[in-house]
Amino acid sequence: MKKVLAVLAFAGLATTAMAQNTGVNLTDGDAFFRFGSTTTTVLFPTTATSSTRLSIDHFVNAGTSGTDLAFDMMWYAGVGTSRTRELTLTGYTSRSVSGSNSVTYTFANAFGISGLSATVTATLTDNAYGANTSRLYTSLVLVNNGAAPITDLDTFFSIDNDIGGSTGDIYLPLQVLGSDRVLVQRDAAVGTGGTNSALIGHGAVASGAGGFSALNTQLTDTGPDFTTLADLNSAGTVTTGDYAQFVQWRNTLGVGQQMSFEADVIGSIGSAVIPTPGSLALLGLGGFAAARRRRA
Repeated sequence: MKKVLAVLAFAGLATTAMAQNTGVNLTDGDAFFRFGSTTTTVLFPTTATSSTRLSIDHFVNAGTSGTDLAFDMMWYAGVGTSRTRELTLTGYTSRSVSGSNSVTYTFANAFGISGLSATVTATLTDNAYGANTSRLYTSLVLVNNGAAPITDLDTFFSIDNDIGGSTGDIYLPLQVLGSDRVLVQRDAAVGTGGTNSALIGHGAVASGAGGFSALNTQLTDTGPDFTTLADLNSAGTVTTGDYAQFVQWRNTLGVGQQMSFEADVIGSIGSAVIPTPGSLALLGLGGFAAARRRRA
């Protein structure tokens, strides 16, 4: 059973810089998103071969007295299609909190890759897709400060949305909307009247859904996985279980080059959330290239 903590109070819109590799509580309206099992426990692992994931809570309504829709998440990377394994985000250097609903973490030698810096930002928005919804926007920005290009850089965002608890999820068929991949989970016990989640990978080139333990093992074990781009289990399933999801991008990151990877985690109560390209555009995300390139 995960512990639910009291919401931290943040003053106005001031940004506070902190050197703590610790969790944080984000609030907007009555939506709540928590990183970390506590706000004082170390959050990101110190080694890139760690199997540690970020413990999270996601409440759409009523703060922490509502229904918790999430369990954990993590960013991963893999270099080259002949790599030996995938790597967990590590190399934490700083944290800054902006207002009550946004946090940014920075990293040096991210994923254990020399010269690669990273910034992870997460912002919570209440009722982003209408009443009884909440949206966590998260981005990973990478900069290659090394002496050589990083070829075939695979980047992954993975999340375990516990919509029906640890055993009661189903996941729907993959939706490809423009350049975005959308993976939806639903509480099987109550169908369309219950709780739902959507993971949107903006510009993602592959994705997957499946058993939490299996997906987590593939991303953290000592062997390579997902070196061939494909959509894993894209047909969905009506069998209940404990499911997780991931989205994947592949690019070459040149020397001095910056690239961003962006995802939305959406929770809803009522009907399933399957955003359309039009609704993404209303949020300023239509046509957004999640693998934007920019020379430093």
